[in-house]
Amino acid sequence: MPPQRVPARPFIPHTYPPFIPTPMPVHPYRIPVAYFLCPFPDSLRVPLLFPHTQLHTRIVNQIDYYFSKENLIKDTFLRQKMDERGWVPVTLIAGFKKVRELTDNTQLILNVVRSSTVVEVQSEKLRRRNDWFRWLMPPSIQNSNVSSPSISTKV
Repeated sequence: MPPQRVPARPFIPHTYPPFIPTPMPVHPYRIPVAYFLCPFPDSLRVPLLFPHTQLHTRIVNQIDYYFSKENLIKDTFLRQKMDERGWVPVTLIAGFKKVRELTDNTQLILNVVRSSTVVEVQSEKLRRRNDWFRWLMPPSIQNSNVSSPSISTKV
């Protein structure tokens, strides 16, 4: 038995509404401006120093170093800035020279450091993971460096 043929559908042309361009907004006190698509001038280009993944890696490595055992042993400044739970504001870390050379974007720092195995993030603060309590400065030492002790001489 031969296959049956289905009759073809008749061609019905679609009618689209006519194209009517929208009028440009009129600003009575502005000079008309024409926008041209042209290449961005080289003098205004900012070179991309690092691809994103390399930049992210460098940020994480630098901040991991700040919170490493090797650094915290000698970095009393960072340890004094820790609160009673070991947290440090990200703005403090973002102000360090080597981090500033990489980025000034604190949100980028927070997002990138979330992948760190050394540092943890909570809202706008950073701290060393797991053993943060070992690096807290005793309050007596922390306060003595903030206010200078008075010097008394015996006569």
